Amino acid sequence: MDRIALVIGNSDYSNVGKLNNPKNDADDIASILNKLNFDVTKIMDANLIDIQKSVNDFLQALDEYAVGVFFYAGHGMQIDGKNFIVPIDLKLSDKSKTMVSCYCLNSLLEGASSYKGKTLICILDACRDNPFAMGRGFLTGFAPFNNPPKGTMIAYSTSADCSAFDGQCSNGLYTQVLKDAMLIPNLKIEEMFKFVRNKVSEISISQYGEEQLSWEYSSLVGDFYFSVTPQPVNEQVTDEKIYEFICARRKSYENASDNIYDIECLPYIDAYNKYHIPIIKILRAYSRVDYSKRGFQFSDATIDQLNSNYLSSWGFIQKYGRWYYKNHYVEMGDYHGGFIKVNQAFGISATTEHPAEAAALIQFLVAEEDGVKTLGDTRGVPANKAGLSMLDLSGSQVAEANAKVMEWSSFQMDPTFERNSFTGADGTFFNALQLSSYGESDSMSCAKIVEDGVANELSSTGL
Repeated sequence: MDRIALVIGNSDYSNVGKLNNPKNDADDIASILNKLNFDVTKIMDANLIDIQKSVNDFLQALDEYAVGVFFYAGHGMQIDGKNFIVPIDLKLSDKSKTMVSCYCLNSLLEGASSYKGKTLICILDACRDNPFAMGRGFLTGFAPFNNPPKGTMIAYSTSADCSAFDGQCSNGLYTQVLKDAMLIPNLKIEEMFKFVRNKVSEISISQYGEEQLSWEYSSLVGDFYFSVTPQPVNEQVTDEKIYEFICARRKSYENASDNIYDIECLPYIDAYNKYHIPIIKILRAYSRVDYSKRGFQFSDATIDQLNSNYLSSWGFIQKYGRWYYKNHYVEMGDYHGGFIKVNQAFGISATTEHPAEAAALIQFLVAEEDGVKTLGDTRGVPANKAGLSMLDLSGSQVAEANAKVMEWSSFQMDPTFERNSFTGADGTFFNALQLSSYGESDSMSCAKIVEDGVANELSSTGL
């Protein structure tokens, strides 16, 4: 996890107008950011000290992360061209006292600017039902922020100098649209906010007869996506085009980051997002051109082997069957993998004094209706057809998770597969594992044993 987020929702104001939805907004955005692999801190109904401490902690932690997101929902205002978050215990007073009683957003942005190469996204769903336009220096909405620090995007729920609608449901209008847009896969952040702007405009005119127009100020130097999923391979892209794209992206990262691994790896991530080609093919295409320009000629097999070594040393890791570079999900090759574990495994010790009784208990739990229903899905989906037929798995989260793994995986095996020719003491799987365990055969040879055994079994049964 290389993404961090601070989420603040202020609703229960003591001395100014209470707001219905900011805490709901913060809850929903925090939940979505968790799903998107952010390390999330959530603060509710914060006073000035709470805000200052949480922001300082966020900025200090940002040094260890590549991407930071700050989200605030609640009252906000501008005084003399500066923007302020309003703590829940603010007492309206003269301008100078009010300024020192609120948190100045400029402090957050100035603090973040010292972290070279970081991406900071600041989302402000504020300035609702504004109680602060009450005198000289107290203006409606936030002031424009025309020069954000490098690598920063600031998103307002409404245009500068305007107020935002708190919404007619459980969310503010802006967050209502934003929370869905963040989950749209492979949508570049600039396009995501454009989608949000159009939707918010449409809803505000329809529901309120007045347009709310969201706005952004950006100095981002790289591409950012909240949600990324693999897309179909596009074979029309040439090796040369991929090479030129990666070279250009590498130069942009050299100007924005001191992290050698980010400079080397992120261009490949960007190429993957642009062309929707698995990383191993991106690397192969780049390497073909690069080696050719340097006078070397290698086979694709050799190139893939060299690149696989680079991927490990660069920090690409596999988690639960999926590949990541830091927070960036990537499709490594042509095939999906799935995380699997033993399903309802029971065993009888060779030294037990009661083998018959142990066998009877297992038989009761996996193949007799009372036992199957008692056990339910607490140890997974039943692994034999008899037990599976006796158990109603509608609404079972275990069964749902099992189905999702099966759907994701390119190569599937029925969880009730019970052929002794595979799993028995002389079965294909047993032989392959034995040869591998004792170093008598390499992984490719063992895989070939399994492949041939499965093919022979299917052929012999007419499947």
